[in-house]
Amino acid sequence: MKPLPVIRYCVPFCKEGVARFLSQLDLQVALETALRRARLPLAYSRGFRPRPRLHFGDALPLGWSSVQERFWMELRQPYSATEALLRLRCTVPPGVTVSDVFLHPAKPRPLPWSRFELVGVALPEDAEERIQELVPPYASESWVKLNVGPQTWGFAVAHGRGPAPRKVVRALLGEEASTRVHVHRLPWGENS
Repeated sequence: MKPLPVIRYCVPFCKEGVARFLSQLDLQVALETALRRARLPLAYSRGFRPRPRLHFGDALPLGWSSVQERFWMELRQPYSATEALLRLRCTVPPGVTVSDVFLHPAKPRPLPWSRFELVGVALPEDAEERIQELVPPYASESWVKLNVGPQTWGFAVAHGRGPAPRKVVRALLGEEASTRVHVHRLPWGENS
């Protein structure tokens, strides 16, 4: 059987407030429900139990917020991106804000770096040494970068090569402090 043609859209969204406490699986179920309620012409997988054809970016640890998450949806037929945006904004759960919907014909690819900001905690003085302990000695380049600003600080992790972001926070702040800090994923920028 020949596969049906599909049209892929990218959907950037924010995950803040109460939505920070949705696990990745719960978030996927909530967004799948929102898509069904929006009555978009979703493309489904084949087989015994068809599922909407969705693709999500990297999972965000529980309790962390983000201003630029994204997922991709595949539709059976062309659909107005503006209409899809309006419908999704009405159906997503509280704390999730859909910022845009646009046609994205290419296959989803991960960003090369993920950037995070820590709120309400001071940068340890030995942060550079703690970061170096996370990077293997054979690494040709740093997989973790510190970003220190006038009011806040954060870090960036190379996708697929660097340590898990939660592991970086634990290394910088210790086990106990890492559970009390608010971590926020930032949009990808040129400085990362």
